[in-house]
Amino acid sequence: MDPTSFSLNTKAILQQRPNLFASQNMQQAFFILQLPIVELSTWLEMNITQNPLLEQVEDCTTTMEMDDDTFTETLELDFEKSGFEVLESLDKNFTDSLFPENIQAGIENIAAYEVSLFAHLSQQAAQIFSDPEERRIAELLLQNIDGGGFLQIDEEVLKTIPSTKTNIESIIKKIQTLDPPGIAARDLKECLLLQLARKNLQQSLSYQIIETHFTDFLEHRFFKIQKSLGCSEEEFTHAVYHQIKCLDRSPGACFIHSSSPTILPDVFVHKDKGYWQVTINTKPLPKFCITEKYSSLLHSPEVSREEKNQFKKYLFSGKWLQHMLSQRTETLQKITKYLVKMQLPFFENEAAIEPLSLREVAKEISLHESTVARAIKDKYLSCPHGVFPLRKFFSNSLRAPSGKKVSTQSAKEILRKMLENEDKIAPLSDKALAEKLSQQGIICARRTIAKYRKQLQKPKASQRRYFIKGKTLKQS
Repeated sequence: MDPTSFSLNTKAILQQRPNLFASQNMQQAFFILQLPIVELSTWLEMNITQNPLLEQVEDCTTTMEMDDDTFTETLELDFEKSGFEVLESLDKNFTDSLFPENIQAGIENIAAYEVSLFAHLSQQAAQIFSDPEERRIAELLLQNIDGGGFLQIDEEVLKTIPSTKTNIESIIKKIQTLDPPGIAARDLKECLLLQLARKNLQQSLSYQIIETHFTDFLEHRFFKIQKSLGCSEEEFTHAVYHQIKCLDRSPGACFIHSSSPTILPDVFVHKDKGYWQVTINTKPLPKFCITEKYSSLLHSPEVSREEKNQFKKYLFSGKWLQHMLSQRTETLQKITKYLVKMQLPFFENEAAIEPLSLREVAKEISLHESTVARAIKDKYLSCPHGVFPLRKFFSNSLRAPSGKKVSTQSAKEILRKMLENEDKIAPLSDKALAEKLSQQGIICARRTIAKYRKQLQKPKASQRRYFIKGKTLKQS
């Protein structure tokens, strides 16, 4: 299948299947909107090389015109509320087009950028999934692996996949054989077991500890585990220190840190003549235009109807790609301008982030909330104060006793400092943390503290207790 054509049909077929047409193109539009600049550059480079009508250039001022109104009609598709019903399921042909067999070759050609976790996994997956149906499902699963390397996919998404649960589970098992070890686990326990299995330690004491006593292990109930498994303190200590402690609790993040040491911002915010300016970073993207050298094919009697239709597919694909890149830039521009307006104290004086929700931004700039969420995903903003994730500028609010609203980010930052400075031998419980925040004028329920603590990737008090070798195997 040709990845650049996106399985686009001729005009006659499009008129018979408008919903499918909209679905395919809306899916691609949202895919491009969601990609950060480095991954977009990689993906765009591959698509340019695979479309014979696209020519990579330094500057392009010429273009080709289509003979019908097909493209004009599709320009009405936009990142607005009315198009979101098409995202309820992924079209097979479109998904296949995002998972080309030669993705590895395309990515290796772009030496200027490091390979992302998604691209790294896609390269390997392309080698082990030969069946188109399995490849389609694998692509969807890979898109739902988070930065830590964990598979985050809910039952509602799984229901949209026309396959049996057994088949999906077998595909997940195949993905879990990819590098790095522990990838695509559903939780930490599975992640650790996958890594131990990769080391052929399925029959070891360390594997038994994680498989049968994982909760006790997290709660530091070591004497209970030792007694249950009938092992000596020396054997237990060896399993913990030499086999479990060296495992990676976040295999994806480890890969990202080693392969992507620098961040390339998608947005630049700077002050010019007293006014804040927003510039969308498009410099790393390969520039291309639609060449005219094949235009005579449309009218040549020597060219068959099928060949002309194929030519139109390439032509439409190129024009649609140009349009979507323009839409991505426009959408990021609208979002960032509003962020600068609402978070002006931060940009002027590096003050605390003001409460600001996705819903509020979406409403003010007339976009769907999901569009805003996709647009800011994994993207960074550069300003005079540094480089920050775009998501940093969104925060819900908490109400202080004085009536003043406090952003959840401010509350999390205070909580983070409390956790860093607490007594490691006697760490604070969630209730105690809530009381200390209350003393600073921020009212938080215990369950809210627990939620923020998890978002900060901090375990509960019993799991934060300092582990002193030789002094922790006591009965409690």
